[in-house]
Amino acid sequence: MDKQYSAIFFDWAGTAVVSEQAVTSPILAPMQALLQQGVFLVILTNLRYDDLMGGLLHTHFGRQELANLYLGVERGAVQMGFDAIGDPVVLHSTLPDPQQQLLLHELAFEFHRHLLWFYRMGSALLLPPGNLCRVDLLPRRARQQRPLRQEEALTLLEERLTAHGYAHGAPGLLRQVDELSASLGIRVRPLLRDGFLELSYTGKNDSVDFFIEHVLRRKGIQPYQCCFWGHDFYSLGDAIFGGDVAMITPLSYEGAFFDVSPVGNPVPANVVPVGGGVASFQSFLESQRQFYS
Repeated sequence: MDKQYSAIFFDWAGTAVVSEQAVTSPILAPMQALLQQGVFLVILTNLRYDDLMGGLLHTHFGRQELANLYLGVERGAVQMGFDAIGDPVVLHSTLPDPQQQLLLHELAFEFHRHLLWFYRMGSALLLPPGNLCRVDLLPRRARQQRPLRQEEALTLLEERLTAHGYAHGAPGLLRQVDELSASLGIRVRPLLRDGFLELSYTGKNDSVDFFIEHVLRRKGIQPYQCCFWGHDFYSLGDAIFGGDVAMITPLSYEGAFFDVSPVGNPVPANVVPVGGGVASFQSFLESQRQFYS
């Protein structure tokens, strides 16, 4: 972390801000200072832009600062920047069309049907429009009282699978998704997270590769000059990965990767576990600010 970086990629909720519902944050001040110094910042999030700080993120920065700010939103499906007057613009989009959305929803239903028919294991479907749908595999869990840690959610899920006679464990669920998606003629990026099976066509890797190839390299910035921050780099076995692991791609591999989740969580070998949550990332931005002051 004692290195000056030209570009900083970071997850939003859980890394830069505590909650997806945040409408302001102390992180904005060091972000602004780095943007003024010409550092490129790339926010990666599952949210739509309109749901990120109420769609008003750009109002916190000046036009020259916004020239160095980019976003990969909707789980890697939409890449955004800002125009000359500071308004958000879509640079590239692979959002599914209605037919593709229906196939994604059909996949979620077929997965739900498979568990219910063969194992009498119920689940709940969340099918919003866009690039992401979810199957709640712990549907009676009162999540609003306390968010589940990933390890806790996986333990509860494994216990539930065993109780219903499912012998293939959590990795078997992902293999089932692969089989079902192949039968529908589609390819998806499944994730098991917090007791949900999340299905999407794209991931953070799509945003990372787009900005490295189409923005940073054209400005003379190479991957080894970049760093990548998240709170979801966990790696449990050969099949269960957190969503931030997708930041590690063949293009980004030479960069530096940091995880702010509690130290002790298993992460890939090239990820530095720093712990400390949102405060750690804010402290890092402040330290980078000192490099440029």
